[in-house]
Amino acid sequence: MRGDEQTPQRLDPIGTLSAWPLGPVIGAVIMIYAGYSTLNHRDQLTDPPLAWFALLVMLGAIVYYSSRSRSTVAPFSRVGMIVVVGLSVLASTLFTLSVWGGNRIIQDDWGQIAIALMFITLPLYRPIAEVIAASVFAALVVGVEAALQGPSLQIANIPLVYFTVAATPVIALALAGCAYASVMSSDTQRWNEAARESQVRLDPELREGATRMIHQERMTLLNSAAVPYLVDVLERGELTADDIERARTIAASVRRSAVHDVDLHWLEESVARSVDHPARGAVVDPDTLADAMSEQLRGIVGAIVASASRTHGFDPSSLKIEIAAVAGRAHTIMSAGIAAPGPRLRHAFMPYLAALRAVSTDATLDAQDGSVTIQFSYGGS
Repeated sequence: MRGDEQTPQRLDPIGTLSAWPLGPVIGAVIMIYAGYSTLNHRDQLTDPPLAWFALLVMLGAIVYYSSRSRSTVAPFSRVGMIVVVGLSVLASTLFTLSVWGGNRIIQDDWGQIAIALMFITLPLYRPIAEVIAASVFAALVVGVEAALQGPSLQIANIPLVYFTVAATPVIALALAGCAYASVMSSDTQRWNEAARESQVRLDPELREGATRMIHQERMTLLNSAAVPYLVDVLERGELTADDIERARTIAASVRRSAVHDVDLHWLEESVARSVDHPARGAVVDPDTLADAMSEQLRGIVGAIVASASRTHGFDPSSLKIEIAAVAGRAHTIMSAGIAAPGPRLRHAFMPYLAALRAVSTDATLDAQDGSVTIQFSYGGS
């Protein structure tokens, strides 16, 4: 998905995940209404097989939309929207042709209502401008078809009236869906801004906590290496060449630890805060590509690390996050050992995969007994 597509699915992947059932539910409503309307048009059908075929095409549009908008195959692309709208308009046209010359009124035809209902949730997945353009196209098609049926309709009026009756539901529900998506996106962006401001305010406190953790780690290192060395020298009362070499080794170890702590970036800090003890070497990012992650990605990655650390059976020493440049993009592999069955791990981390797929088209999840691995790419083209 392109970075400039400010859709709810991209801005709030988890929230959009919870809204996904609306698609299948609305689809079921469409099929029930379309079937009922077709039965009510029995005596008006001039081509009955075409009417039933129209229902099958509409069902195909609903099934495709429901499957393609699932979070596990996110993001919902422009091509996906074209397919959904195209099939829905085709189904409506087929039904119109099936009653051509025998239709009495426009108001009880199911085509325009079905298309309108499909547009309710589309703005959650595609930019508002695209949805409005698609709704205008659909409204023009059903409106023109309705206007052309004028001579056979019982209610005599000018073609513009028939056009308006058929096109209005499509435009109205599309605009309603766009309005909801706009409010949702605006609220999400305001929340993100407030979160960033809170992060700035909390940053000193977080860094203080990280400093205490680093201090504790240094003291542990000194207690385990330097103190026994000094006690040994004092007990012997002499300093040998081996003691000097040993002192250099201890000093180098402390110096490496200090340099590592200075170079600690946000991802390592996130790991340090989430895992019970600092997992030194858990992050392998020689080119500091983690700094190029978007705010959404940083939040998702941090949530994955925190979730893994809280999962029963998690082995802190097994946590590994590797980031490397592959084909002009930053490829990330996150893995952890967790003593749990594969299906259970897949169920636990599936929401995070859904969130990742909203911002990274190649995100994958591999959950096996005792381990879980998540991969995704970002940046580049």
